[in-house]
Amino acid sequence: SILCIEQGVLSLLSGLLYCQCEAPMRPKNYPETRLHTDGSRSFAYLCSCKEKSHSKLCNVANVHGNTLDELVVNEILKYLEPDSEINDLLDDEDDI
Repeated sequence: SILCIEQGVLSLLSGLLYCQCEAPMRPKNYPETRLHTDGSRSFAYLCSCKEKSHSKLCNVANVHGNTLDELVVNEILKYLEPDSEINDLLDDEDDI
């Protein structure tokens, strides 16, 4: 499954996101004190190499997971709009 629920946080890109050092990035929860107003828990995507090496082999910044997931979902939802490019392509396929 492309959806990963780790410790109560849904992370859409788990298993798909890689660091610039080519190591997989995994979701890491922030403390419960950093809940969003809707009650969802904040998390970040963290480079597994950075974590294992304590930032010695990779020092890339963590990616704010909630924000990144929301951006990706919003981009995907654009394809559902009637005037989207993908709908035009599908309409063209129907004409064949």
